[in-house]
Amino acid sequence: MSADLFKKLSECGNADQYFFPQEYTVWKSVRGGRKLMFREGQVLKSGIGGVRLNEWDHTGNDPSLEERCQYDVSRMVASIQALRQHEEYKNCILSDDFTITPQVENARGKRVKFGILLPDRSAYCDDSYAAKKCHHHIVHAIHRSGFVVDEPQTFDAATGMAGLKAWAEALKLRRKRRWRPWLLLFPLFFLLYLFMPSCDADRLFSFSLRSSSFILIIDRSGSMSEVIDAVQQELDGFLDGLMSRSGFRRSFYGNIISYAGSAESALGGLERIDQNTSRRLKQYLVGLHAGGDTYLINAIEMAAREIAEHGKPTTLFIVTDAKDETIPRMLAELPRIKSLFQGIDIDVNSITPRIINSATESVAPINEEETALRDFTIAFEGTFGRIDQSK
Repeated sequence: MSADLFKKLSECGNADQYFFPQEYTVWKSVRGGRKLMFREGQVLKSGIGGVRLNEWDHTGNDPSLEERCQYDVSRMVASIQALRQHEEYKNCILSDDFTITPQVENARGKRVKFGILLPDRSAYCDDSYAAKKCHHHIVHAIHRSGFVVDEPQTFDAATGMAGLKAWAEALKLRRKRRWRPWLLLFPLFFLLYLFMPSCDADRLFSFSLRSSSFILIIDRSGSMSEVIDAVQQELDGFLDGLMSRSGFRRSFYGNIISYAGSAESALGGLERIDQNTSRRLKQYLVGLHAGGDTYLINAIEMAAREIAEHGKPTTLFIVTDAKDETIPRMLAELPRIKSLFQGIDIDVNSITPRIINSATESVAPINEEETALRDFTIAFEGTFGRIDQSK
């Protein structure tokens, strides 16, 4: 398989030079798929080949360095585009692995070679999602190489891999500044850290809040009556923890959306968590009465509208029994569902009453409904069930 991959990369204008060399690599099974990685004990030392990262000439007198950088990054993206046209590589993206070596011809530049991820699941078939992940890994490699992106400042994932190639063709980098005056504030930051509450305050049903914004989506169908009290207690501690961590230019935002046959927003949108909003959210749950059918799609669509208006990465916490005919429907049309969030980063975590009510219950799905909920959660880079905090 490795030989076939490098043959196809070579056919893309010798784009194989931008990736780990064939003679040093092997496919390794990792969680969620396979990665093209270095063989045990191999280290890349050559400064030949790879994506050339250079600072652009702000005077405009010599654009050659930035042009080389733009040429290499865009060709690398184009090669991933071409690979994804083949059935056996239709899910492939850049992995988060890369090597950095000096440039022989430019002492201030770097050369980067990338790895490739071939996922097991179909989530990366979505062109916009694949582009977002590739963009993230490219920018990470740029930062680790000592550069930052000057232009373009943003990338719209909705434009897909073609848009990522256009972004690369306009790319301009500058070197990170060596002198950082804010380091003088390090003693103050250290003191604040010592008195900062534990990160466990940012957990809801063991799930971490991976952003500064959240929406709790709770099923209010009849079968949920037995866990509403538990959800109230969990949310009380969660909100109190967020307020204790607010301040020093840090704010959290949140909302609750409940749903049965239709969805209802507690606040009408994401609002900053303070004493007032915390009280309103807690009162909303206290007044929540279970009853009716279950249509998660209505709550997801409402959440997408609120997140798009909010414009910031958001974590969704879903509490439902999963007895819902709309979950398989959303799985069947994932690209459309993801497009509702307009390229904003979200992650989704879900839990059921069965797992809430027993700390010893298996977090593995026990029926088709829970399996569909788990698959929907995984499609958004999240976790189903419970996270073991002892690990």
